[in-house]
Amino acid sequence: MSQPYRLLTALGGLLIGTAVLVGCGGETEIGRPVPADMLLSPAALPTGFTSESLTIDDLTAANAQQLTLSADTAISPQQCRLVADAQFNKALTPANSAVLGARSLSAGLTELVSTVPRDVGADIRTSTRDCARTTTSVTGGSMKGAVITTDHVRLDPPELASSTAGYAGRIGSLRVIDIFVVRSTVSTRLGDGSVSTSVSLAGYATGRFTFDAPDVAPVTVQLTSVGEASDFARPAVSSRAPISDDDFVGLFGKALSAAGDATR
Repeated sequence: MSQPYRLLTALGGLLIGTAVLVGCGGETEIGRPVPADMLLSPAALPTGFTSESLTIDDLTAANAQQLTLSADTAISPQQCRLVADAQFNKALTPANSAVLGARSLSAGLTELVSTVPRDVGADIRTSTRDCARTTTSVTGGSMKGAVITTDHVRLDPPELASSTAGYAGRIGSLRVIDIFVVRSTVSTRLGDGSVSTSVSLAGYATGRFTFDAPDVAPVTVQLTSVGEASDFARPAVSSRAPISDDDFVGLFGKALSAAGDATR
């Protein structure tokens, strides 16, 4: 989360759905796997990334700090202010969510699985169409006067199997409701004209398991990766993406598969 005002995180609440299968041996209750069992294996991390200690409390504290900083900003267009992060962060607890953190020499990567649904629709609304490029003016704090330009590019999501009406697709036993993958390039310009840039990638998805009741709240699977910001310079120095678009989308697909294939 080296980007000053762009939060890329995920959070949750505990609502478990169950189903009953009837077989020759009688009834067998199927319950949702717990979030920790739906995470990627550290062995699935991209080359160059190694897992690191990260707790839900660490994540929410860092997010809360960034959200406090973002309060001292004015964004244009006004309707493009990010809202999903704040709502999500308030709900995240160690009881309803699990996190996997990893680092390379120049980037961080975080996967979060939660039993509270993220508002992926809000992510889409605030990062596409009129919100594909936003300008944020910092109105307070140590960076007062800085201007931040963010360019969002929507990426094709991982391939999903066909599913029932009302779902975007299925991966394992997880029927995906909403899915969004985006690359964001941030340029921060100070009053002296120097600029720092950074690139991040994020994938958000919500879904229900095939054995869930229709009214059970969806689970959230979220994957984010943030590259280190370049030093402030004139002219600006371009930053590299933390990993390639294709590799990130592939890893997000693996994250969804890990959730869809998890059993309890």
